[in-house]
Amino acid sequence: ALKEAQETHNTIPLGIICLFEMGARINELTALKWCDIETRRGQKYIHIQRSLIANYVNGKAIGKKVVPHGKTAKANRHIALTTTMQNILSLVREYNTKNGKPTGDDNFIFQRPRKGPEYCTERSFQRVLERCCAAAHTEVFKSFHDIRRTVCTNLFYAGMPMKDLQVFMGH
Repeated sequence: ALKEAQETHNTIPLGIICLFEMGARINELTALKWCDIETRRGQKYIHIQRSLIANYVNGKAIGKKVVPHGKTAKANRHIALTTTMQNILSLVREYNTKNGKPTGDDNFIFQRPRKGPEYCTERSFQRVLERCCAAAHTEVFKSFHDIRRTVCTNLFYAGMPMKDLQVFMGH
């Protein structure tokens, strides 16, 4: 994913890396804005506080919209940014600037490379995930939720207490 991003200046592969670092839901990642990066007591955090959902009109889905809340009340949380994550976000900002995308506080971190709404959708990331899995000769990650479960499992085996894991995952 990193190699593809470096060659193309496409930020979507960097989003895949972020999912492995954060364990966030894909609809939380797509709704992140630059203002969600906060510093408290010298530590950088990403504030998960909105989500991308299907937009229904008269019972029919007509695209997506960003809402100011997560899947549940517990989904509103702060995740400490690892050094890897901070480096990835710096690259995303650099590539957005090179691609002529705005990087102000109210702009989305992951933006569509072409026409359409400013934010990316799950579909934008799906093709990149499939390419990454093919390049790694694996079919393990069939969905973004597989990544989320993998992050959760790895944190559990690394010794994270169950209560802390629940908060981290937004449950």
